Amino acid sequence: TYNWTAATDTARGKVLLVHGWSGGALSMMRCVEPLRKAGFDITAIDLPAHGKSEGWQLTMPKAGRAILTTATQLGPFSAALTHSYGGPCIALSLEGRPTLDQKLTLDRVATIAAPDTLKDIIIHFGRVYGLSAQLVRYLKRHSEELAKRPLYQVSTGAFLGRAGIRALILHDRNDDYIKVSHAERIVAKAPAATLLVTHHLGHRNSIMTPDVIKSAARFLTTTPTANS
Repeated sequence: TYNWTAATDTARGKVLLVHGWSGGALSMMRCVEPLRKAGFDITAIDLPAHGKSEGWQLTMPKAGRAILTTATQLGPFSAALTHSYGGPCIALSLEGRPTLDQKLTLDRVATIAAPDTLKDIIIHFGRVYGLSAQLVRYLKRHSEELAKRPLYQVSTGAFLGRAGIRALILHDRNDDYIKVSHAERIVAKAPAATLLVTHHLGHRNSIMTPDVIKSAARFLTTTPTANS
């Protein structure tokens, strides 16, 4: 876990940074200074089995519990900024039950390159790593057991929609890892979410691009109104 204080005299809140699959807290470093200058204290975590965290396996429930533990110990957080797999993990944390025993409370969340459904993630994972159809079926069944619901219900958009949270969904049109259609589906399911599409950045470069991070920071610093 890494912590930074706001670069302003007083902090307007605290932002939690949540990395993606195979990443780590330090992969979110480009986000730190824009958020500090915007007046936020910041915490970045290593999810289980990533970075300096212990473990050999990462699942959405394990990530959700790690996020909730961090919120209990270092929060409260006013907002979160996520990349890739960190998006559905924070969204699950916002929903809480039935998968988790408690839920996270935030004012806003910004996701970058987030996938929507876990089913699609597993299918893509199987294709990329050449997994057998039998193993992919096992991963689907196991994921349903962990989520305590059918796989099609494990959806970032559905979680955000039920939480009713204001969200900015940033996604690049040329992301060849998580297609932009994921972002479009998220926004369709979450009435309080707004879609911002970038171009020619791809999946990993999005989290390292200043204009993307500045857009997220502007959204997180906007004063909430009745219609925002």
